[in-house]
Amino acid sequence: MKILRKTLIGVLAMATISLNSNFWAVDSGVTSASEFSDYKSFSAPSGIKSEDMESSVDKLVSRFIGRNISGAQVSVTKDGKTVFSKGYGLADRKALMPVSTATTFNYGSVSKMFIWVSAMQLVEQGKLDLNKDIKEYLPKDYPLHITSKEPVTFLNLMNHNAGFEGYWKYHEGSGESRDFSSLEEAVHSCYSGIQCFEPGEIQGYSNYGANLAALIIEKISGVPFSEYVTKNIFEPCGMNTCYPEINAVDSVLDNKAMGYNCIGDGKFKETAVYTGDWLYPSGSVVGTADELSKFALALMPEKGENSPLFKNSDTLNEMLKVSYSPTNSELFSIHHGFWGTDGNYRGVGHTGCVDGMVSHFLMVPDERFSVSVLTNDESGWDIAYGVASLLTGSDYEKPSKFEGGTEIFEGDYVLARTQIVNRKRDFDIIKVKSLDSNNIELKAGKNSQTYRRIGQNLFENVTAKSGKNFKAKLYFKVVDGKVEKAVTFKNDLIPIDQLQKFRGKCPNYIPGKKTIKNFLATALQPVGSTMYIWGGGWSDIAQKFGVSLAWKAFFGKQDKDYKFTDYCLSVSADGEAEQPDFKYITQGLDCSGFVGWAVYNLLNEDDNGVSLVRKSVEQPKFFAKDCKLGEFSDYKTVTSVKPGDVLAIKKGHVYISLGQCKDGSVVIVDSSPPGVQIRGTKDNSGSYDSEAVALANEYMSKYYPEWYAKFPNCVSKSADYKEDSKFSWDISSASEMTDPENYADKTPKDVLKDLFSEL
Repeated sequence: MKILRKTLIGVLAMATISLNSNFWAVDSGVTSASEFSDYKSFSAPSGIKSEDMESSVDKLVSRFIGRNISGAQVSVTKDGKTVFSKGYGLADRKALMPVSTATTFNYGSVSKMFIWVSAMQLVEQGKLDLNKDIKEYLPKDYPLHITSKEPVTFLNLMNHNAGFEGYWKYHEGSGESRDFSSLEEAVHSCYSGIQCFEPGEIQGYSNYGANLAALIIEKISGVPFSEYVTKNIFEPCGMNTCYPEINAVDSVLDNKAMGYNCIGDGKFKETAVYTGDWLYPSGSVVGTADELSKFALALMPEKGENSPLFKNSDTLNEMLKVSYSPTNSELFSIHHGFWGTDGNYRGVGHTGCVDGMVSHFLMVPDERFSVSVLTNDESGWDIAYGVASLLTGSDYEKPSKFEGGTEIFEGDYVLARTQIVNRKRDFDIIKVKSLDSNNIELKAGKNSQTYRRIGQNLFENVTAKSGKNFKAKLYFKVVDGKVEKAVTFKNDLIPIDQLQKFRGKCPNYIPGKKTIKNFLATALQPVGSTMYIWGGGWSDIAQKFGVSLAWKAFFGKQDKDYKFTDYCLSVSADGEAEQPDFKYITQGLDCSGFVGWAVYNLLNEDDNGVSLVRKSVEQPKFFAKDCKLGEFSDYKTVTSVKPGDVLAIKKGHVYISLGQCKDGSVVIVDSSPPGVQIRGTKDNSGSYDSEAVALANEYMSKYYPEWYAKFPNCVSKSADYKEDSKFSWDISSASEMTDPENYADKTPKDVLKDLFSEL
């Protein structure tokens, strides 16, 4: 049976060669390689002669096809014509179906180019201003979680520097985007949308931002995004492509390649390929490399002629200009959504990757040259980057002498495109180590790569000769002798010691790690973003992990005049709430809802349906006696307070201690009107001009400036440890709870410094 299979593959290989002997497409006709001389000879940007192009591409592709890549397709244009088109390998390994020029693939993120061209068309029509706040183009009630001082513009979305974290959040249902009925519903339901950075500060490749941009185009144009693109891009370019789940075209989908993942030399596992569903704009167009060539031809019209995609040539020229560069040069530049290339040519394009497929589109407008590469394997970077680099070139003059060594670049870094806030585990750290004056090592887990210095602050990967790290470069932005960030293609790397200012301005916490420090870090997560709602937390919201986006969204809508009584069904004559309005109990937390949420998130365990939220006066005893987590002290028996203690006021309030100052005042974190924040109590003399209040003001103004600007009062007039009951965690050797950082003996000042990484 094995001999028969090998024979079939051998015959198929011969058939594939025969099928692909006619590579050269001139206009709409197809000519053989021997007839190529009828077309004007040219050189690719890399210097390869047109007559040597086929053999050069074949040689590179043959290193990978059938070994770690199942199949590939290459299409090249020059001066307004498709001049090379060829398929390699297998589109379907079970059926032994070869890749032909008609085989279709998922474009992956190459699909995003159609978002940005659509945007520039609307700019040309005067319907979209790239520099305006995106809120002006979205419904007023659209749930944006923007906390930056500066507005997020459409240009920020194009440049992937709006500041959103790269996190696909959990949502109800199957977990698939098909659960939704519209692009609008899917975008705000499937992504966290949390903003961690100021606009323009950090670049982190963002599918959320791209889909949000597509939604804006949908709102401005008044038609579904897929319909807009089909009518205004695909049809004018003559492209036979489609969004498979939205406007499927049978002739396109019938020829679609299977997706694979190489699991060993010559061994492949079939994978399900992303179709997009209701998040189709950012990565699901299906088509051929030749269809991408048609798109490239439309973007590189002959001099004096207009693109079929724009009425004015100035619009196209503007789109291809640099719109953002983290290096103040064309290195790692972005051109209104198109990514620039570095080297001895000026190229723009986009890469793409979904399960089972990899794509690469690159054009050199100055030479009216383009190359499109599609593969049906997750290891397809070898061919995708390899062919593009082969034909366009990537080398440029590299100096040999540099000032200083490489020790300045050493340290731990975190990729910007990650979940920055409310994490379930520690960050994946990238460690940079100096090897010598010109070489550094990048290590992530067990994977190690060596980078050689090719500029003062610029390095090139010399370990990976091909593949995903093909010619990968790394640039360090140094300010006043210190690395501010490192820059890679599409993403920045943030030094771990600078991460604190980006993490939602709250300490990192690790669910399930039972330490006093981690309890306090957990309790600080809702600070400065969660309003006091009577009854808030008396629902399953307090039995979920992480800060609810609903809390942050509700906070964003409130001003300095916020009154929690405005959200209660009934209020007494003296202004006290008598009954909560259950419409709002998921929008914030009351005192016991906050404490119950904090303990639940710390323990990170299935509570078997038992909520940790109780009446405020009952919680300390409940944690000690019922949950058996520690020791209970009754009212008026408390003589001192330690960090992590939970105290209850007999009149009805509960709070968490951050420690007791020398003057007897206590720094606390609690939820009381207007919301969850750090506060200070009076000192032993009864004065609110206390050490605790001063510390609370310092940290709220420094780390939660938006909250502090609205609500600068950090005084707690209700908390008084001498009158309260108390729960203290059991940190004995027999307990799961520990205190390795010895918080029990720290002052509130040292606790806060440690929590906010200031020590």
